Amino acid sequence: MTMNVACQRFCEPDDLFGDRCACALDENDDSDLVDDVIDMASDILVWMSHGRITGICLNTFRPMKVGGGTCGTLVGEYSDYETARFGGMDVIALPGRDVQVLEVEIDGEMLTPSEYGLIDGRYLFRREGAWPTSNSLSKLSGAEGVFEVTVRSGVAPDWITRQAAIELACELATEALENRSRLPRGTVSANVQGVAVALADALADESDAQGLPRLLRFYAWHCLNGEAPGVVWAPEMNRGWELVQVSGPSGS
Repeated sequence: MTMNVACQRFCEPDDLFGDRCACALDENDDSDLVDDVIDMASDILVWMSHGRITGICLNTFRPMKVGGGTCGTLVGEYSDYETARFGGMDVIALPGRDVQVLEVEIDGEMLTPSEYGLIDGRYLFRREGAWPTSNSLSKLSGAEGVFEVTVRSGVAPDWITRQAAIELACELATEALENRSRLPRGTVSANVQGVAVALADALADESDAQGLPRLLRFYAWHCLNGEAPGVVWAPEMNRGWELVQVSGPSGS
């Protein structure tokens, strides 16, 4: 069972069999176990980084206009600054890091990239005309009345992330096969198929995790010393739009 938190695997089976932990694994007998621990290690690193490191995510959203009509008003009344900033355009806030819009489809017609653009790398606007104010969640893609935006976001795992994933996956495999592990105290594991890990707190005591240098490097580089990044959110920040996800991550 995988949690599908990471949008992609942070390492591959060949990385594990080629690493020093290969002595605990048999390439012919342990392929299912290797797949499981790689998925779990990738998901754990996403949790440790508070979602900053996810891999490459591919998602399709159906934007839904919030409010409006005779029974309500548009959510969020924008300040003069916000109105001036976007030139009065109705923009759609897209989630994720390094966002790239791959497709915009309205009523079965694909918009060309020249018909839309991004402001600040995340606010989608239409150069001519307005976005549809209604959308269907029950119809198939390409049908009349469907408005979809397909987005690629995130960054591929760097060397530090890949090495940390290898080290963590190896430890999870060793624990499953030999009932021993160098994971620090504070790590809680139930079984290979369902793992709850409090690694951020455990790694804060470096003396308790000296046998895991690659995890410590990831923790120091990507995890802000275990602190969650500050987040400010208010309904008006979505500019009156809600994104309904109709396709999930490419999947760990």
